[in-house]
Amino acid sequence: MTISIRPATAGDQAAITALVKSEHLNPTDLDWRRFTLAVVDDAVIGAVQVRRNRDGSRELGSLVVVPAMRGQKIAGRLIDAALATAGGEDIWIVTPAAFVGHYRKWGFSAAWGRNIPLAVRLHHRLGRSMAVVSWLKGRKGKNLTVLVRPASGVLFPSAGAIRHAACKTRPEGAFRAPPAPWRGNTYRS
Repeated sequence: MTISIRPATAGDQAAITALVKSEHLNPTDLDWRRFTLAVVDDAVIGAVQVRRNRDGSRELGSLVVVPAMRGQKIAGRLIDAALATAGGEDIWIVTPAAFVGHYRKWGFSAAWGRNIPLAVRLHHRLGRSMAVVSWLKGRKGKNLTVLVRPASGVLFPSAGAIRHAACKTRPEGAFRAPPAPWRGNTYRS
């Protein structure tokens, strides 16, 4: 059995949609042109996309591998291939907090505050809302977090990161900087 990684074609659209829906992922914006697939004997067993959001941000999403093929590093191969096509731009991802450590090997780190593009923040909020719906249905919801892989390799702090730098509950690996004096009472009149 040979697993091949390749760009999707128009004929793969139905398989992509079925695979993403089978894992209860966001079923919107599933254009085959943005997908990279893992295939065995012409059967799609995994998929990932790098989408361009309306605000211009790039987001890694819809990462899924069929349950029977998990544990064979297929997701890692899909991410490698997708990021190779992403170019020199920041790449964002909304993922369960349990997977933050897995994404570090690709240069992702926790991001929060106003430095997160609006479209990514909206996807994060949508995911959190769906976690509440899952909980109400008796299923375990996922604690989601936002990660970024900066094109420059340097994550610049946002005003939110500076303001919350002393917070003891900040996400692991998030930027830490001294608190900005203009945010405190020191310079207020």
